[in-house]
Amino acid sequence: MMIEVIFGWIGSALISGAISGLLIYYFRRYIDGKLEEEHREKARREERRKAMSMAEQQRRHAAGRLLFWLHHAVANGDCSTELQEAMENYQQAERKQKTLEQEILAVYNERIPD
Repeated sequence: MMIEVIFGWIGSALISGAISGLLIYYFRRYIDGKLEEEHREKARREERRKAMSMAEQQRRHAAGRLLFWLHHAVANGDCSTELQEAMENYQQAERKQKTLEQEILAVYNERIPD
């Protein structure tokens, strides 16, 4: 009778330990998954930030070139094709930046619950 009680306690301890171990294992997997998802999202945000920075730099460079050729045209009275190209480059850079901003806003708007 005493042996059965001892084996019962040992069995209970082993079963409760196994259940606790399984619960901890699955909880850890859940937490690891959430952390990995957060890491991927952080990497995506960093890529978007870099892309926005690059688009902004390109737009500013195009604006500078446009102002240079505009000054050249006013100062020399020469309205050359460089001014037209500079204007087209600026417009293209501005469109690219706006498109990128719209894509980023679309990503963030998808995450906002209704």
